[in-house]
Amino acid sequence: MILYQFGNLSTIAPLANVVLLPVVPYAMLFGAVALVGGMAYLPLGQWLATIAYLFLAWLTEGAHFFAALPYAAVQLPPFPLWVLLGYYAIVVGAGLWNQLPEAIQPGDMAHTR
Repeated sequence: MILYQFGNLSTIAPLANVVLLPVVPYAMLFGAVALVGGMAYLPLGQWLATIAYLFLAWLTEGAHFFAALPYAAVQLPPFPLWVLLGYYAIVVGAGLWNQLPEAIQPGDMAHTR
């Protein structure tokens, strides 16, 4: 959808996700802890928010770092809507196909006798 709407294809996103994604649960956890602490006693929440800030800063600076790398994103020419819809139809169809029980998938007659 981003590629269709904006024409940008991120070439660095898979690597950035591997590096940054493990930090997200900790940022959310400590953010929630700071929220609850701040509701109980504001200075406590502010102190706890410092811990959440460290994780959030890692995410923000990491995103800036990866975005600044050469060829982090390439601009592609626009393509028609039917290409996007066809892609999504293939992805949804493949997902549904993989959820079918093995016994009723056609073409695999080795298991049925």
